[in-house]
Amino acid sequence: MECLASQINQVFMNLLINATHTTEDCGLITLRSRQSNDAAWISITDAGTGIDPENMKKSSTSSLPPTR
Repeated sequence: MECLASQINQVFMNLLINATHTTEDCGLITLRSRQSNDAAWISITDAGTGIDPENMKKSSTSSLPPTR
């Protein structure tokens, strides 16, 4: 798998910062990762309030260029 470590790092930092902003005191943030053959899965979940529906479309837009 090829990626730019600095861009992946920025994505994870943004997700974790957003999770901490919306999670109440002593909230739970869970990170999971898995690798199989040439694929990797990352899951970040939190007990926060979630994304407002009007912001949902913006959150699913990626600004990272594809790499191969």
